[in-house]
Amino acid sequence: MAEKAKEYLIETSVVPAAVGASTTAHIQHYADAVRDGRLLTSTYIRKEFLLAFFCELVYAAFFIGQRTSVRDSLILLAQRYSPRKIKVDMTAIAILLEERKAMHSPNVAAEELGSLAIKWLKSFDRVFREKIPNEVGCRIGDKRPSIDYNTMLKDLYAFYEDFTDPVDDCPVNDFLGVGSPNGRGQALITEKKVQKIDSVKELAKLLADEERFVCDDCRKIGDAVIALEQPADVCLVHIDHVYTKFCSFLRREHKPIKSAIAIDNEGMEAPDKQSRAG
Repeated sequence: MAEKAKEYLIETSVVPAAVGASTTAHIQHYADAVRDGRLLTSTYIRKEFLLAFFCELVYAAFFIGQRTSVRDSLILLAQRYSPRKIKVDMTAIAILLEERKAMHSPNVAAEELGSLAIKWLKSFDRVFREKIPNEVGCRIGDKRPSIDYNTMLKDLYAFYEDFTDPVDDCPVNDFLGVGSPNGRGQALITEKKVQKIDSVKELAKLLADEERFVCDDCRKIGDAVIALEQPADVCLVHIDHVYTKFCSFLRREHKPIKSAIAIDNEGMEAPDKQSRAG
């Protein structure tokens, strides 16, 4: 009997490398790490991707398209984000728009960013054709925008508004066991190995309230939800070190890979070491 192929669940922070939205060296590092297996995503991880990357680009496109100066728009957008939040990099956007000669026109710049958002989403759905079962019951992760390229920006923003509208009585509450002393969430927040992780701290607050939460709250606990939903026979590929702790507690297989900046630092250090050796 043939051995079952390795299955890899690709965590949110690794997705940019998977869809070609990272450095060349990082994309290669990722490809080497998963070349022996089958790539999987989840409805919840797709939701996280849509929020953190697709919707951020769509918002940036809409924001720029409503103003008269691309330069001023980028400055204002940069002030919208906090350092702790996954964000669209304003410098990268500026470079993209310069390359596409779109810095002179807010409407052209907005269309370039909208097109990039669509390209990333198409790439995600092409790379990740298979999903693990939607055990958490996320209701929005499988949503897809309906785009007419004659009204692209209007259609993208309509999707953004629909997607970011909070879901009432989300099944993620039941998956985590809100109101249950024996639920998955309760087991996680009482485990010392993971108690200090930010998403677990946020989960502890939500469970203490004993009230059903909505999407805005769910965004704060994404790492914990992804860890709890990981199937026992699937290996989680991640960058964030918190998953090492999660997987240790949950007894799940995992494969950490390096971040783009770590790969870049290694590349910068190598010539320096060679020059010292010479």
